[in-house]
This record gives sequence, C-alpha cells and structure tokens, in this order.
Amino acid sequence: MTLQEQQRILVIEDEPAIRELVCKLLDIHGFVTHGEGDGETGLNAAREWRPDALILDLMLPFVDGFEVCRQLRAEPPQEAVGILILSARSDHESRVRAFELGADRYLTKPFHPNEVLRELLSLRESPDGSEVGLRRRRRIDVVDGPNYRGQVDELVADLFHTTPMAPAEIAETCAVLLDVGRELLDHHAEDVAPGSVHLTCEIFDDRLRHVVNYDGEPNRSNGGWKAVRDAFSHESVVGEPSVEQKLGGSFVETLHPHELVLTRPFRSA
Repeated sequence: MTLQEQQRILVIEDEPAIRELVCKLLDIHGFVTHGEGDGETGLNAAREWRPDALILDLMLPFVDGFEVCRQLRAEPPQEAVGILILSARSDHESRVRAFELGADRYLTKPFHPNEVLRELLSLRESPDGSEVGLRRRRRIDVVDGPNYRGQVDELVADLFHTTPMAPAEIAETCAVLLDVGRELLDHHAEDVAPGSVHLTCEIFDDRLRHVVNYDGEPNRSNGGWKAVRDAFSHESVVGEPSVEQKLGGSFVETLHPHELVLTRPFRSA
C-alpha cells in the first residue's frame, strides 16, 4: 500500500467544480477523498471522519476557513491534521493569519494540479539536512518582486511551525527581507542582476541562520557584492535599527567568496 493510499483527504471548498476537480485529482493518485461545501459541515466531517489532511478554502459559507483552522487546532484529536489552504486570497495578511491559526501550507488560486499534489505530499516530508539540529532549510532567490514576495511568504509558514519566534518577530523578519530584496531590485539593478543573490534560511532546534550568497558576473562582482553587503547591514533611516539589528544578529563574511552569515539564537523558553 502506498503512502497516498493510506491518506484520507478532506476537501472543504464551496465551489462545486473546484471541489470535484481536486477530489478527482487525488482519487486518481490513490488518495481517499471526501468533499464538503461549507465550513460547518466541513468541521463536522473532520471530527467524524478523522482525515490525515485537509484542503481548505478560506471564504466559506457559515464558518470561514480561518475559524475551521482555529477550532481544529484547539481539539486534541485534530491538532495534528495537515492543513493546506487553497484560496483566492493572495494578500500577505491572509497568509500570516492562516499560518498563525494553524495552517501548514498555503496555495493560491488559480492553481496547477501538480502544485496541489506537491504541497500535499510535503505535509508528510521531514527535513533531510545533514547538520545536527537542522529542522528545515528554505532558499529564497532575489528575483522579480512578486516571485520574491511569494518565497518570503513561504518562509512565514516555516517560522511559525518550526521556531519559538513570536508572531511579531516573524512579521518583522519577513518585512526586513522584503525591504532588502526591494532595495536590491529597485536601486542596485545595474550592479546586481536578478537571481544573482540567494538567501538561505536554516532553522535549527536552537537558532535561525541566514546565509546570503552572491554569484554575480565576474566583471561587475565587486560593485554587486558591495551593494549586497550594504543592503544587508545598512540603516534604512538614520536613527532606525539596522537590518542586522532587526534580524537579531550580525552578518559576518565567511571563507567562501561572496557569502554572509547571520545567526540568531532563539530565546530560552
């Protein structure tokens, strides 16, 4: 029996066409599915059917998806169920609220069927990092604005579910990363080509590590590297905390060419 055949997936979606499409897609791949069209009946089905995972819309009749998340996470029998949000709401605030209430993954409509399968299967994956205590690694490429923001939003889920950071700290961290990416893309495009800067966030049991790498073209690497270093260490406004201070540490250059590393320990519980 495959992993998919062992998984029961509850789809809570008020659009019949989308609900049927997702259920049929998962049925084809060996999952056992059940669909509901509103939050109230969806909650009842989750309690009675005990699915392994939910695919959940946010804008639902009677009880919205946010409340479904909140209630299920408050009930011991359901608190471990995987929750994949599938919503037309693409704003940052909705993502943050969903993750804060207990969602594990967030996918926006319109979507490709392969994206649903990928995110659903990732609910059961565990990190395979080789370093002791490494729980998750997320690479973010500094490319065009919407793609970069989407990658930072995915980091929000990792920080909510695998760190003891408070919601305000997570929001601050992601806001800083968005500001830095925007500065590099908007003000240093001549020196820093899109895709030449990579930020890897590594979440350990006791710390969060940010690794910045630059692989720009050799003929402009000096100017580009200086722009990258300045962006990750400067004060955006005189008298305001620097990027490093907001991230809770200091960037240091490593022995690897064009690499910065900042490590911030988590506060003891």
